Amino acid sequence: MGDWSNRYLTLDPEYEASQLEVFKEMVVRGYIYRQNKPVYWSPSSRTALAEAELEYNANHVSTSVYVKMPLTDESCQRLGSSTAVEALIWTTTPWTLPANCAIAVHRDLDYVLVRVSQENTPDYQLLVGQDRLAAIAELLPKGSTTCVVHTLKGSDLEGLTYTSVLRSKVCKILLADYVTSDSGTGLVHTAPGHGKEDYELGLDHGIDVYSPVNDCGQFTNQAGAALEGKEVLGEGNAAVIEMLTATNALLFKADFTHSYPYDWRTNKPIILRATPQWFADVKDLKNAACASLKHVNVVPESGRRRLESFVRGRSEWCISRQRVWGVPIPVLYNAQSGEPLLTAESIDHIIGVIRANGGTDAWWTLPVEAFVHPRYCANGETYVKGTDTMDVWFD
Repeated sequence: MGDWSNRYLTLDPEYEASQLEVFKEMVVRGYIYRQNKPVYWSPSSRTALAEAELEYNANHVSTSVYVKMPLTDESCQRLGSSTAVEALIWTTTPWTLPANCAIAVHRDLDYVLVRVSQENTPDYQLLVGQDRLAAIAELLPKGSTTCVVHTLKGSDLEGLTYTSVLRSKVCKILLADYVTSDSGTGLVHTAPGHGKEDYELGLDHGIDVYSPVNDCGQFTNQAGAALEGKEVLGEGNAAVIEMLTATNALLFKADFTHSYPYDWRTNKPIILRATPQWFADVKDLKNAACASLKHVNVVPESGRRRLESFVRGRSEWCISRQRVWGVPIPVLYNAQSGEPLLTAESIDHIIGVIRANGGTDAWWTLPVEAFVHPRYCANGETYVKGTDTMDVWFD
């Protein structure tokens, strides 16, 4: 079944050049863009990963935490309370709490303001989902009692403000359709730099993408001196929980066994982390791609429907990888501003240099000046070569 005399090799210089021609055409048509958004990131191999590069460990154990976020005085008054109220959130990724930017609720769910009483402890008030109250009550210290003070709809909570613990930043409660009462508290911790739904919600409300985590999966100085340098999946996570405990923000913690994505090469857990990556917008290509399948002989035929479903289920594709091997993304960056230079004229020039020098190895061995089109040299600007390579599936 193999046509060995006319085989294709992805390392063949002409094949690489043709691949870059396809990339250029996609740039011309507006399908290629760069964005700072959450992607699957492997701290162990220090690169972004595609969904196909993940394996799920059904027995992964995370530490889940219930955390109290204090509402501002103005928001307490809006709820008709003259005393403090704390919104209760739940997460299995405590390390993302330094990046909390909002709390999400569902407009149609019922929420309750509940007073908690404990012996020898002042009463306090929590805001939780009504359907979750019974489960949350079981987590309270022995002898605690609860009394519902007020019932509200999620829509009543929109725009309330609270202080994000660990950040000391005032943030808002927002409405989101993805919030459910199946687990947790009915109030969802939102970090646009560390979750895809979080990112979309933040985008809708003009919230900056904030992710104080570096390529190695360690907290940066943006997370504060107490966390800087600590690995988010290890001692950093533990340090966050210790800080929550010290500030009395932690209501309860427990081990939580669930399915979690791992890097298929290193067999180590990954994280969701916002980082600038190159994407291909494929939503406008779906119909043409599916139509082309009619002219493909699929073996076995049953695979045709699965392949078509896969194509239709994607709207974008993260095509950049942080690796030292592969076909480079032919982009230059302004050495002063960091702005990418990605035009058809520039890519044509780069392809010409690569063809004249025996393949894409030239990208790594020749000086950047060889790849700058003469027209862009005339303005006195200087450039650096990008180091991202293309996803092997693009190859």
